[in-house]
Amino acid sequence: MTKLNRQQRKLAKRILKSNHKNEVTYTKGFDKKGKIVLGTAYYFDNVMVRMRNYKAKPVIQNVQSVYFNKGAHNTNPITGGKIPDFGEVVLSYHANVRKDERVIDDIEVYTTIACGLWTDQGDSNKIRRKYHLEDKEVIVEWKKSGVEVISVWSIAAVHNANFISRIPELSNELIKSGARNFSATIMCKDILSRVLAVDPVFNQQYKWLQTAYQQLECGKSFGEDTVETIAQIALGIQSFIRANCLNYWYRHDHGLLRNYSLASSENYTLHIEILSKSKELSDKQKQIFKTWGLKLHKAWNQGSFNAPDLGIGGGVDDVEAGYNRIILVFDMTEFCANPHRYARELKKCKLGAA
Repeated sequence: MTKLNRQQRKLAKRILKSNHKNEVTYTKGFDKKGKIVLGTAYYFDNVMVRMRNYKAKPVIQNVQSVYFNKGAHNTNPITGGKIPDFGEVVLSYHANVRKDERVIDDIEVYTTIACGLWTDQGDSNKIRRKYHLEDKEVIVEWKKSGVEVISVWSIAAVHNANFISRIPELSNELIKSGARNFSATIMCKDILSRVLAVDPVFNQQYKWLQTAYQQLECGKSFGEDTVETIAQIALGIQSFIRANCLNYWYRHDHGLLRNYSLASSENYTLHIEILSKSKELSDKQKQIFKTWGLKLHKAWNQGSFNAPDLGIGGGVDDVEAGYNRIILVFDMTEFCANPHRYARELKKCKLGAA
């Protein structure tokens, strides 16, 4: 049996310890009667850890081998040649539906097949492989006549059903990384625009407050009366939004405060607010967001604010001196086209599970 080297042991321990690892069942071989012998592996972050036995407990003592992505290109398992060109890869109806639901584009699918780690999913009649790259997994059936994608999905938490039930885990990870507090809210994407359009008083106060915040952040000083006015208006807007606009609200210091159902006809945004000594996310915090599938290039960065004690929306209260608010807003249609599966408990896809 191959002995793990130091690097492999380190990788295996990290993967097996992670709450984000994905259990992979694969075809290990065939017995004398031609029956499939199954194996178990754990995949995360471009590393595959294969266990000695099927359903073996995920501990380092049970690890058989460790593979990690070295950037090499895969080959056609039938011919041994290169992977067919992009235009020659056929997507089944099921794969197209799943790809669109999970907001995964064709280039991501092809790159996963061409460059991802793979596990055998075949039997005596079919040559099937599951390819793993970053957070994507793609099942492909190979034939002499061509190649067909059977299914595709992402293992990142934000792409999966009932993601919001795991937001407390995200909060804990960010707190352990150095954040002082954490808040997550979900609200209708254009609810504020609707309110601003029909309520001229609210519109005026909201825009005035935005300007005041920007001036405070740039270092402008206001008199005590003006500061008191800013605080009162901010409190009023905050109270209104909390009472009328939030479908979901979780705070690290208070737990789950609201969890209303989402309307299938509406689009929603996820607002994440972190209290931090820094005005920017640390490298560790950026990695946490990446692991959860919340890609920062898709976020509307609302900046960081150290001036006011009050945040608009859910947010956190009683900001201590020296701490900054880091606010990120994610349009959830960037992660899930299927109506709000991130907020619902769903059964697993049978083809994907296979």
